[in-house]
Amino acid sequence: MQENPKRNQPLYLQLAHQIESAIRLGTYASGDRLPSLRKCAKEHAVSLSTVLEAYRNLEDARLIESRPKAGHYVAQRSRELPEPEASPPPALSAAVEAATLIETMMYSASAPNLVSFGSGYPSSGLMQSDKTRRAVLRAIQRSGTSLARYPTPPGEDALRKAIARRTLAMGCTLDPREIVLTTGTTESVSLCLMALSKPGDTIAVESPTSFGFLRILDALGLRVLEIPAHPRDGLSVDALALALRTCQVSAVLATPTLSNPMGTCMPLAERERLAQLLANHGVPMIEDVIYSDLVTGDAYSRAVRSFDADGWVLPCGSYSKTIAPGLRVGWLHAGRFAARVRMLKSATSGGNCSLNELALAELLTESSYNRRLRQLHKANSNSVGDARRIIARAFPTGTRMTDPVGGSMLWVELPGKLDSLTLFKACLEEQILIAPGTMFSASDTYRNCIRISLPGPWSAEHRRALERVGEIAGQMLADAQA
Repeated sequence: MQENPKRNQPLYLQLAHQIESAIRLGTYASGDRLPSLRKCAKEHAVSLSTVLEAYRNLEDARLIESRPKAGHYVAQRSRELPEPEASPPPALSAAVEAATLIETMMYSASAPNLVSFGSGYPSSGLMQSDKTRRAVLRAIQRSGTSLARYPTPPGEDALRKAIARRTLAMGCTLDPREIVLTTGTTESVSLCLMALSKPGDTIAVESPTSFGFLRILDALGLRVLEIPAHPRDGLSVDALALALRTCQVSAVLATPTLSNPMGTCMPLAERERLAQLLANHGVPMIEDVIYSDLVTGDAYSRAVRSFDADGWVLPCGSYSKTIAPGLRVGWLHAGRFAARVRMLKSATSGGNCSLNELALAELLTESSYNRRLRQLHKANSNSVGDARRIIARAFPTGTRMTDPVGGSMLWVELPGKLDSLTLFKACLEEQILIAPGTMFSASDTYRNCIRISLPGPWSAEHRRALERVGEIAGQMLADAQA
């Protein structure tokens, strides 16, 4: 019998997975009451604290809800829509040609009076701008003569230590001296790609993938090998293994936690398999961990880097999704490629703004940051749940969508031959911005898919706009069938 990889997980995660399977199989239906903590502990021969942690994990995944003085219940679901299918991408690598569409979408995002579901930028309404401004002012007051000197890589010690402490929650023990600070995740990924490849080389990416990644790959003259991804479990390790056996791949670029655009989270056992696969082939991976603070629980937030003993996995991140994108501070840890990356950082951009780094260090070390994350989790959960109900009600029959465990993105697969680019243009005429699926592929796939990015605070205006997207899609489908 094949060993069950989940046996190595903590007891509470094993129990959470068991209950999750029962919910997805229909053993527990929407609205059903789960066994009490005591009853569940007795049935599974575990402690009360184990059951409590398992239930909290399921609450974070939006599968169950706690009702005061009434116990735990399976979360009410809207008219259930199936997940999108994992479209098989082309086997051959392709040059990136999505740049024009990406630029059009990004310029449109700044237009006034626009309701945007297209941009992945966090809403200013969810950012604690006053707290960030005060931290920057305190950094200025403490700066002394530092503004009279050029800052140098790898950046401020205080922030690198704060980041090293934060990554402990991802299962990583990183030497803060080896962390390089950057001007954001874009620069982090770019530096790693420059260190690992040359123009014309092939980079394996999960498909669909971030259009930000596609822009970087295009700018660096790199080719893309698209690896299929499951709408819940993310990058297919089996498909990647086949690609590494048959193709010359310089590096892998992926987001195992809350991948963009599907919001997938790779299971823990698959992350471990992925790290082993990379080590066996001697192929490095750039791991985007920017969304890791937007999920809770070891099952979702533990990084692939935590399973890497030889420095093949290069984590890159920032806090633009949780604190302040305007600070423009990112980071990377380059493992065995550290010397090359440090040289590239010094040669291409030098040091960053020390004031922003010091301000971010203060914000990360405050106890209020964890409280801030809980507020973001709740806001995202509410907006995603509301949006899923609207899509289930207002979009055409046959629509599929993802059900992410965190973050604020939904990947929607439209029925029939409904073209997302045509839908994008029709919605833009009504001052509504969506992201067409072709933006997330180098090979013009996902033409019937869209990404819905949910800003906050979620409002009645957003609800009406999302309903209108469904109405426009329905009319387009009716016209096509007439």
